[in-house]
Amino acid sequence: MNRLIVPFGELSSLELPDGSKVCLESGSELEFPTKFAANGRAVTLSGEMYIEVARDPSRQFVVNTHNLKVQVLGTMFNISSYASDDVNSVVLAEGSVSIDYGNGTQRLSPGQIFEWNGQDYTVKRADVSQYTSWKDGYILANKTPVTEILEKISRYYNVEFEYDRLRIINKTCTGRLILTDDLANIMQVISDLSGTTYQQDDQT
Repeated sequence: MNRLIVPFGELSSLELPDGSKVCLESGSELEFPTKFAANGRAVTLSGEMYIEVARDPSRQFVVNTHNLKVQVLGTMFNISSYASDDVNSVVLAEGSVSIDYGNGTQRLSPGQIFEWNGQDYTVKRADVSQYTSWKDGYILANKTPVTEILEKISRYYNVEFEYDRLRIINKTCTGRLILTDDLANIMQVISDLSGTTYQQDDQT
């Protein structure tokens, strides 16, 4: 087995032995074999990944996380399953996926997002690009809660945020944040768009 560990503050891309193409978000780990078995393909993820699965009708592709199991033959989707997050999600860009979340199984159609908090799940329509833009170096926000944006910024820039959740729980942000920008520029844009203020002390 191989293990790819992506440090906070970085992104990584690779091609799996079957030709599937993967992009891993900051703070993610992916375990995969040097060669897939003849009767199946399986990887284990901790973190966030966008994957374009090479189609192979004879071998199902499975992504295992700490509480989800996603099964496909050939498709494109984003899966976010950090152990530290309260909610895990799967967003389908193309094809079809089946999700085993412990209490049952859910199938998605393109343009849908599945969210699971460990007890309950929701399935709804979604702007796929809003959930996959990170792989192209930017965050696309559309009335996105500031708390969600701060989580992504935290991983990408390897910084820690301290805030009163109740004071910003209803704050949202709409726009495009270019992740290659200086952190100070990113934070200023977030402040301007969400009507908040911030101060930085080293990595906090």
